Amino acid sequence: MSRPGKIQPLQRSSPNRDPDRGGDRPRAIVLHTSAGTFEGAARWFGSAESGVSAHYLVGLDGRVAQFADETETARHAGRVLDPTARIAADADANGVNRFTVGIEFEDGGDPLAVSRPASQYETGALLIAEVAARWDIPLDRDHVVGHREIFAAKACPGNLDVDRLVARARELPVDVAGPVKPDPAAINPVFVVGVPRSGTTWVQRMLAMHPEAWALLETYMFSRQVGLGALLRSLPPPAPEQGIDLPPPGLGRIFSRDELVAELRAIAERWLARGSDGSRFVVEKTPWHLSDLELIAEVLTEARFVHVIRDGRDVAVSVAAARSTWSRFAQTSGAQTVREIAGLWSDAMLERERWQLSIGERLLEVRYEEVRADPAEACRHLFAHCRMPHDERLVTEAVRATELDRSVRPPREDRAVRSGLIGQWRDRFGVRDGWSFERRAGEALRATGYEPDARWWRHCRVRSRL
Repeated sequence: MSRPGKIQPLQRSSPNRDPDRGGDRPRAIVLHTSAGTFEGAARWFGSAESGVSAHYLVGLDGRVAQFADETETARHAGRVLDPTARIAADADANGVNRFTVGIEFEDGGDPLAVSRPASQYETGALLIAEVAARWDIPLDRDHVVGHREIFAAKACPGNLDVDRLVARARELPVDVAGPVKPDPAAINPVFVVGVPRSGTTWVQRMLAMHPEAWALLETYMFSRQVGLGALLRSLPPPAPEQGIDLPPPGLGRIFSRDELVAELRAIAERWLARGSDGSRFVVEKTPWHLSDLELIAEVLTEARFVHVIRDGRDVAVSVAAARSTWSRFAQTSGAQTVREIAGLWSDAMLERERWQLSIGERLLEVRYEEVRADPAEACRHLFAHCRMPHDERLVTEAVRATELDRSVRPPREDRAVRSGLIGQWRDRFGVRDGWSFERRAGEALRATGYEPDARWWRHCRVRSRL
């Protein structure tokens, strides 16, 4: 537990800690009083029977002991009762432990009347300043609080002057290398996927409105062609070489699959942390990651996924309208676009059940049409699925900020399609477009409930408007 800074604490052990922060990171500091001597508190934290600990203990004489690394969860504020501290709004079943650093101050067994010397205040202020600098925690009374501000039944931290500590911490020069780089294990990745032009950008923007989220656009990080997925592509078994039984060619001669997955996990977590801008959540949107879902789920076992689904016929209309600026379809006719999108969309829709079975509750399926009908409810559902703390104010702001703009569009963009209206295929598809789509994707239309009638295409207009 070596650390930058002037304070180098005595290292003590405690069994009462968790080895990580469950995907969170330190965002606040909670101060306590020991209700005992320095050594008494150290023994109590070192006992499994106590069930409690703190990250640090500051003695009356200025000594400091550390019982848990700052990247670990200490058990110091696991209950919430009539809180006055704003940070309590983010509490969970572990209270505020997951996102706070706990600092205990020795009181000699007299928490309300002890005379606390200047040495304890000076060391405590420096420790608070260093912790705040490492994790970019604001030095104010919203982020440095006493235990009783979380759990009102406690008198803790006794007569400790929290305001004095915060004021002094602001004044001290801090000798650390700046905020800690995001802990890769503390990043919460969310992958938004879907057939292109299904509304993935809109859903990503909605999630990225969360104050602790950062959007990454089309990294292709796990692509089987140009990303990490290429390293896990299955290879044919090697031909026998002079009767010697060799392992599969490529990386199979260096790693087992489990070992390679572990290597890729470490790489992906570092890359996501680098692209997170220090945020707690990273919302990555690469529509083509749709075919890599199971691979991503295997590598990043805590990742969440949002699969955006839209009526494939409207997807085809949207792609056709945008194809002049989209290189993949720039040279295709409207009829060719319909055929290709019908194939892509059908393949994806018919894989949905398998993905859901293999990925389970980490995969949320969101229908574009439902987001259009009630964006606020969709936003709540998205935040909840991605485990993003939220309230109604945030939902309202996210919906307002991401409302589809019908007035400002790039030149030559199709106005009706850019507005995100539903059912545009009825006005754009010709009979041949409809027949072509039904022939390739009719089964998927029925499976998704978008079209029960296999003869729907007969009602399309005579001439195509794609």
